[in-house]
Amino acid sequence: MMLKWVTTYCPQATYLMKTDDDMYVNVENLVSSLRARPQVEGTLMGSLICFAKPISDPKNK
Repeated sequence: MMLKWVTTYCPQATYLMKTDDDMYVNVENLVSSLRARPQVEGTLMGSLICFAKPISDPKNK
């Protein structure tokens, strides 16, 4: 749904970022990282946390 909205209403956008309200985003590092890479269509970036386990405690959220 979000991708359809962005392509419809923001066709000039170069980047799209999806995050949650409980996430910290270091904008300075993000911009530096994006500028250091060539612009390639279809590029996805993210972090992989190996061996992480889900938190299934309903009181945790």
